Amino acid sequence: CLIVSFIFGYGYYRMNHIVEKRYVVQSNKIDDFKIALISDMHMGVSIDQKKLKNICQDISKQNVDIVVLDGDIFDENTSYDDMKAACQILGTIQNQKGIYYVFGNHDSNHYTSMPAYVSADIEYELEKNHIIVLNDETVTIDHITIIGRGDAGYYQEDSRLSIEELYTKQTQNYVIVLDH
Repeated sequence: CLIVSFIFGYGYYRMNHIVEKRYVVQSNKIDDFKIALISDMHMGVSIDQKKLKNICQDISKQNVDIVVLDGDIFDENTSYDDMKAACQILGTIQNQKGIYYVFGNHDSNHYTSMPAYVSADIEYELEKNHIIVLNDETVTIDHITIIGRGDAGYYQEDSRLSIEELYTKQTQNYVIVLDH
């Protein structure tokens, strides 16, 4: 019982104490390009609207070029209202070249028989808030190509495009692959 309590306590602590990590990647294809990445937020479960607003304000102060939402921003326990509010809040993050989103395995609510919303609802709310949804698609910004893969858990591995199909002759650009 003590071990189980420790494990749950540690998980709760980690879930509620976000750690900022910084990585420096060097390439001769880009110079001084800042990316903020948010993943596995599970809105309404591990984070609420107030905490999300604070995180978005902190990211806005970082003067990032792009923001990447790399899946599981929502899940089957996220209410419709929390999903809609999160899309609005995430859309306020200050950036230079856009906010990009890919679905994670929990975002689409396929682990529940009575979803509060479907993928199309998420996509609508994100796009309404100027967040670009990449679902087996690519977008090019200056000399950077962003490839957003469809989630394997949602599409099943055999029905989503291969990385080769998405990575069509982008060798001159710096390529960022988003894949939950």
